[in-house]
Amino acid sequence: MVKNKKGQTTTEYILILFFAVVTSVTMAKVILRSIDQSILYFGGQLERNLKSGRSPVYVWKN
Repeated sequence: MVKNKKGQTTTEYILILFFAVVTSVTMAKVILRSIDQSILYFGGQLERNLKSGRSPVYVWKN
């Protein structure tokens, strides 16, 4: 029988914090990867348009 639960509570808080940090880091990696792919796609489209000297008609629409 355990009478002092202070160590158990501390361990539980550490585990919760650990899982929160791991989840946050994983989500940040997914979001940053998505942003990176979007920027690369935009850069490729911009480079193609600048090299050809043309841009799609929808660029000039309001």
